[in-house]
Amino acid sequence: MNMQENKIMPTEELGYWTGVVQTDGSLKHYFEKKRRVEQVRISFTVSKSSIPMVEKFLTISTQIFNRHGKLNKEKNREVWYTNLQVKKLLPIFEVLNIKFGDPPRPPEWVQNNESLFGSYLSGVVDGDGSINWTDKGARLRVKIISGNRQTELQELLNRFGIRSWIFERNKTTFILERKIVGKTFELEFEITQRKLEFYNKYVVPYLQVIHKKQKVVQFIKEKGPNRESNPGHKLHRPVLCL
Repeated sequence: MNMQENKIMPTEELGYWTGVVQTDGSLKHYFEKKRRVEQVRISFTVSKSSIPMVEKFLTISTQIFNRHGKLNKEKNREVWYTNLQVKKLLPIFEVLNIKFGDPPRPPEWVQNNESLFGSYLSGVVDGDGSINWTDKGARLRVKIISGNRQTELQELLNRFGIRSWIFERNKTTFILERKIVGKTFELEFEITQRKLEFYNKYVVPYLQVIHKKQKVVQFIKEKGPNRESNPGHKLHRPVLCL
């Protein structure tokens, strides 16, 4: 079996899909009692701000894999969820080198192509990234938190000229009201003027989570070659909550 036989080739949409599913999605095996067979599904549980990301994921799933899913809201919480049946797609995922679990592991086909890597990175940031201003607005810092060291992603960032660091933390975190206590690894990299063209061309077009995209766009406007050059003018930066 190969990608040509399955008519699925690496694209920017598939890159984004992979980044999202590796960070915010989960692959679950379960037993369907009614039919008495094992099934496999991809599941998402997200807050309101991540709805555009999951909607994009579902759209790409239909376009590429012919899989249809619906986003539903829990009755008593501001939480949305979806499940996508993928048992028959497992051989295709293997051919495409799409690996599930923690931490995100970039497939080979994004590793030598700026456009594919940019869309993949957009999915990773949408799925598990936080973006904050540093040094009085001189830089944007992106943080990816995982339960295991993100060595492969760090190596790929460095290969594309993006300096990154991994910090090991022992902390308590809350995700959708779930308390998680234990060791985490924080992969950090900065969006700087030197790589603005890469982010503007290959990352921004695929970002779906609004407050994350707004911060990157604002930074590019302020630091890019077409920024306003009035030293007495200070751009107003809205307060955006993660």
